[in-house]
This record gives sequence, structure tokens and C-alpha cells, in this order.
Amino acid sequence: VYNNAGDIYTNGAEVYSFTEDEAVSSSRVYDYYELKFADYYEPFILVDGVFVEPGAESMLVGENMTCHISPYPGIRIQAAETEAGSLIWDNEDGSLYLSNVDADTTLTLTLQADAPAFDMEDGTFVTEQTVTISGPAGSSIYYSLDGSTPDTESGMLYEEAFTVSESCTVKAVAVIDGVEPSDVARLNLAFLSFTAPDFAEEKEGYFRPSAQAILVKNPGTEDVEITGVTLEGEDAEAFALSSDAGKVIPAGGLNDTKWTIRPVKGLAAGVYEAVVVFTLESGETVEVPLNFTVVSDDADAEEVEAAEEAAEADDAEDDAAEEDAAPVAGTEEAPDEAASAAVEADAVKEASDI
Repeated sequence: VYNNAGDIYTNGAEVYSFTEDEAVSSSRVYDYYELKFADYYEPFILVDGVFVEPGAESMLVGENMTCHISPYPGIRIQAAETEAGSLIWDNEDGSLYLSNVDADTTLTLTLQADAPAFDMEDGTFVTEQTVTISGPAGSSIYYSLDGSTPDTESGMLYEEAFTVSESCTVKAVAVIDGVEPSDVARLNLAFLSFTAPDFAEEKEGYFRPSAQAILVKNPGTEDVEITGVTLEGEDAEAFALSSDAGKVIPAGGLNDTKWTIRPVKGLAAGVYEAVVVFTLESGETVEVPLNFTVVSDDADAEEVEAAEEAAEADDAEDDAAEEDAAPVAGTEEAPDEAASAAVEADAVKEASDI
């Protein structure tokens, strides 16, 4: 405060006074400039360091002063442009500082919704996973499972958590009216696949079947370690496992036939079932079912008997067909037996009369 005359109400504070010789010859008047926005940003940003006149809609910024523009939670300032004034970004919170304004200062902002977030990280799994997506307050989330970029027309509207059991990339975007849609958030889910052996049916006395591999495929982006493999089940002794040792399944690769299964020799007729249990480093387990069927030697005799029964049935059908096709008495194809009998009766009567 520059004041060369009069009393100053200071509320007890110390005041520095000038003498007449030290009178201030001039003082500077600080101007205020109107801060104009290129669009309606009020619901999405907070502007601090401005002076708002009562009842006025414009914002006034003091000359050589700085105003702070920060986005509300869930929104980010993607870009800012002004023809007059200086902009300095705060990279930590995405806000910006505007200074050196003048009467022609117009600020143009590009606002964007924050990307959605998943409740889990990329990974490789053996069981189905439940996916939960969260987004900014007031946003709608659209997602896809087929690799396409979701939007309000092609994407599925997220309403509740969902399960995924096959390898895919979940993509999601957040949409808020009045700002740009968010960047695409991605979640890569991969699932180990286990291919069980498929043994053909054998007859008793069969020659030992060939061993078949259990293929383990890892479509994920990280290696997966299998710590051990065991044969379990009531009929486990009906099968032979080549190895119970563990192995690392490389990302995007196979197990290279590390484990093979072979049914043992000499099994009697019956159906044999067991499981191969794979234990992963994570502690998860996967059961691969085994099935092998042995049929009795009497199967050939049963087939012959069935063929004979079928032949007899065919013969019976043929006989019935022949009976249906036999000539009917009184037709052109056969003499009328009744007429023949009448002729014979007449001949006997004539002989009697004589």
C-alpha cells in the first residue's frame, strides 16, 4: 500500500510510512483480462487463480498472474492450445498452468476419459477366469473379446463381471458424453490346453498298443512350469506313464512329447479309465482323462449269430412275398377248381344214368 497521507487501518500490523520527500511519484495499475474458452468445459475441469465477477460468466485473470487448470477425476487434458499466453504442463497430475494472458487469450482444450482398469493382470491360466472392469465415474464401458476395438456400436456394454475360459485379448474403452472416448485398455488371457490320448478299441489278446503323447500347449507370453505328473484313478494300473518329471512349457510352444501314455498288455475285456494329473508351479492342477476299451473274443461269434438271424429274417420276408405273388383260383393264370369239380360230377351222373 502506497499512502502519503491519511490514516491507515492496520488492525495492529506494522505500517511502513513514507516522508514527503519519499513520496511515490507514480504507481502501476494491474489489468485483468478475460479468459475465454473455446468450448463448454465446466463439468470437466477446475480453474483456480481467476477472478469471477458476481453474476458474470467470464473468468478474469490478472496481468502477469497464473491460473491453474486441472481435470476432474476420470478426465484428462489430452491437449491444450492458445494463441496468446504461455502453457506449462504438470506431468504428474496432467494439469496445466496458463500465464502471460492478454485480451486475446482463448484456450482450446481436448478432454478425454481415463481408460478403464481390469482387476487382474495378463497371465496364463488353466481354469476359467472372472474379469471385472472399472471405469471413471459416470462413464459407460464397452468391451470386446474378438480382438476388435470396441465402441458404442460394435462393443458389448459392460454391466457385470464375466468369465473367460479361452485364450483371448479383452479390450475395453470408457465413454463419457462431452469428451473423447478413452484409450483402449487391454487384458491378455491365455489358457494352457491339454490334448488327451485317443486309444482305439482292442480285442482280448491284443498286441500292446502304441504309446501316445499328452500334448500341452502354452499360447501365453510367459513360460509355464509343470512341476510334476502323476497317474491316478481306480484303473491307474492299466496304464503306463513315461515320466513323472516336471518341465517348463515355453511361451507359445508345446511340451515336445515329454509325457506319453500306453495301456498295459494282457487286460481282460472291460472299460479302463484313469486320469493324468499335472501340477503347476502355481499349485493349480489339471486332470487329463484316459479311456481304453477291451472287447471279448466272443464278439466274432456274436456277430455271426446276428448275421444268421438277419439272414433268417430275410428268408421269411422272401417266403411271404412269394405267397403274395401266387395265382388266385378262377383267374387266367390257373384253372377254376370249382368248375373242374362240376364237370367231373356231371360225368359221373351220366355214367349212373346209363
